[in-house]
Amino acid sequence: MGDKVDNRRSEAEWTRREFLKLAGAGAAFAALGGAGVVSLPRAVLAGPKVINLNFTVWSYSIDTIQDNINKFQTAYNNAITVKLNDVPWPQYHETMVNRLSSKTALHVLYNGGDWLPEFARAGWVVPLEDYLPRARTYYAPKVVGYALQDMTYNGKMYGLPYYADITTFQYNAKLLKDKGVAHPPTTWEELTDQAKFLRGRGIESPMAFEFAVGLPTTYDN
Repeated sequence: MGDKVDNRRSEAEWTRREFLKLAGAGAAFAALGGAGVVSLPRAVLAGPKVINLNFTVWSYSIDTIQDNINKFQTAYNNAITVKLNDVPWPQYHETMVNRLSSKTALHVLYNGGDWLPEFARAGWVVPLEDYLPRARTYYAPKVVGYALQDMTYNGKMYGLPYYADITTFQYNAKLLKDKGVAHPPTTWEELTDQAKFLRGRGIESPMAFEFAVGLPTTYDN
């Protein structure tokens, strides 16, 4: 009766059983962001049970994240509800350590390669691929290598990146030439030496970096 349901699933789709298995794993799974927002077939989400997830992120582009959550929930008729929590970047690591060590319930969280080993060794996060094998077989080949590496620990993939970029080194060739520098630096030692040399030639700030306490791109190792 009613509309027919196509029960065929693409390789990218996660079954309800897989999703519930992950939600009941007893630990958060790590993600650079949004790993819970994936393709789930409406057919397997049919039924009275609602999956409630909490999603913790650092405070960056919150409006965009919430908009994506709203679209996700609408697409699946609110069979999955997502509660968004955000923490300012400077307090994010300490807050997550406190929450995870005190066994505060977390389902999905932002994470990165610099914290993943710590969280994984403590048993606070679980490998995504152990609960959702298609994360490895279907999604991993589509992710650029360095971004996937950030979510991999001891050969296991713990999450899916939502964002990745690169850092570039740019220099003013004319300024270097005018100040007597033959070529741009190729090592940190050369960069340091040339910066000192340029300061001696009257350039007060030879280098500029994008650093700010509130930026997620600024890491405190």
